[in-house]
Amino acid sequence: MIMGGDKMYYGLHNHRFKGETTFNFGHDHGYSGNTTYNYDTPGHIHYASGITTYDNRHSHYYCFMTGPEIEVNGGHIHYYEAIALLSSGHIHYIYGYTSLQSL
Repeated sequence: MIMGGDKMYYGLHNHRFKGETTFNFGHDHGYSGNTTYNYDTPGHIHYASGITTYDNRHSHYYCFMTGPEIEVNGGHIHYYEAIALLSSGHIHYIYGYTSLQSL
């Protein structure tokens, strides 16, 4: 059993994600984080939530559920998409792919 931060333990793993929101109302926001842990079973998903960077005098909350795993060389990734919630009268969209699973 390996314990710690992003290390696999008891068959669990998670993923990192990072990106920029869509460019709306003359600006965008950055975001990054880690998904929840889950077992590496067929069709598994992960959840994530966070707050974007503070730009243009505001930030946005977001949360998402990934799609099922996509097999790639060296492991798997997940697609995600979300709406950065209403703040300062507008929203942004978030989408992308997670990193490979953290072992």
